[in-house]
Formats: sequence, structure tokens, C-alpha cells
Amino acid sequence: MAESARPRMLLESAMPVRRYLTPEDVRTELLEPSDTTVRCR
Repeated sequence: MAESARPRMLLESAMPVRRYLTPEDVRTELLEPSDTTVRCR
């Protein structure tokens, strides 16, 4: 679904490492709509 040689990595204390990809590295044609939502606490 995605391949990148330049992910952004976010390090927060007591949290797992998060990896963010640029839109250009994601094959958006493979994504499907979803009713799932995410909220920050």
C-alpha cells in the first residue's frame, strides 16, 4: 500500500514510535472509504 525511503518518525515518551508517510508515497487508489474515526485524547 505504501513504500517510502523518507518516513517521518515521531517519538513521544511512553508511546510507540509513529511513522508518517507523504501522500506521494501512498498508493491511494488502494484505499477504501471507512466509517472509522480517530480522535486525540
